[in-house]
Amino acid sequence: MLSVVALALSVTVATFLAWSLVGSFVNRPLPVFPRVLTEGIQEAEARRVVEKTLPYVNKTLAFAHRILSGKDAFMSIALSVGLFFASRVLATVSLLGLVYAAVVVVFTVPKVYDMHHADIDGAINLFR
Repeated sequence: MLSVVALALSVTVATFLAWSLVGSFVNRPLPVFPRVLTEGIQEAEARRVVEKTLPYVNKTLAFAHRILSGKDAFMSIALSVGLFFASRVLATVSLLGLVYAAVVVVFTVPKVYDMHHADIDGAINLFR
C-alpha cells in the first residue's frame, strides 16, 4: 500500500515539475494552490484544532496507559489476542485486497438488506 502512495506522490511531483518547466513555453500558469500550501497554518486555526482534539487524545492516552500498565488484565489479553489474529490475517491477505473486499461489502450489504429486509429483521428478532 505504501508503494502505491509513494508512486502516486512521485507522479504528482513529476507532473508539477513538468508543468512548471513547460508552462512558460505554452503560456499556461501553474494551478492555484490552496492557501495552506502558500501561507501555512494560522495560529488560530491550529489552536482550534488542538482544542477540539485534545479530549480525544487524552482519552486515547488514558486507554493506552490502562492497557499497557496491566490495570485491566482482561482488556490487555483481549487486545493482545485480537492483534495476534489480525496479524495472522493481514499476513495472508494483502492490504489492497482487504480494502477491495471492504468496498465490495460496503456497497453490497445495503442492497441485500433492501431486497430482503423483512427476512433479515425477522432473523434479528429471533436472537433478541
